[in-house]
Amino acid sequence: MSQFANPTGFLGRMLARGMAWDHKVCYKNTAKALNLKRDDKYLEIGFGSGLFIKKYASHVSRIAGLDYSKDMVKLANDINKNLVESGKAEFKHGNVSSLPWNNNEFSIVAAIETFFFWPEPEVSLKEIFRVLAPGGRLVIEMSYNMDDGIDHKHIKK
Repeated sequence: MSQFANPTGFLGRMLARGMAWDHKVCYKNTAKALNLKRDDKYLEIGFGSGLFIKKYASHVSRIAGLDYSKDMVKLANDINKNLVESGKAEFKHGNVSSLPWNNNEFSIVAAIETFFFWPEPEVSLKEIFRVLAPGGRLVIEMSYNMDDGIDHKHIKK
């Protein structure tokens, strides 16, 4: 389980790419729910490989990401090299319970398949709402819900 929560090394990089492939349906559903516009300022919590950002968020005005894994920060920087070099995107290592951004900085925050790893969900949600601008949106995507035991990624929405 630790490789899923904090992917490291070669195995972690391969796992992150595999998870991105496995989450294709989740990514499509999340992109639809986010409905990202060019003027959005997007923050993703637990971005993993950064492939969702490359495919579905590269058109927004600003991209930021926070991941608990230093290896995923490096991988996302590599995968989104052009966005990072242009100054449009930044990927940071850290914990969702202590976000390194100012109040009201983002119009949209997303967490895709990461919420269940957060050690302090209530503190983390308060932090997210601190950096989320008034009228902004939070999307937390979880395909599998332990409460009902259903794999929601295969349910038509």
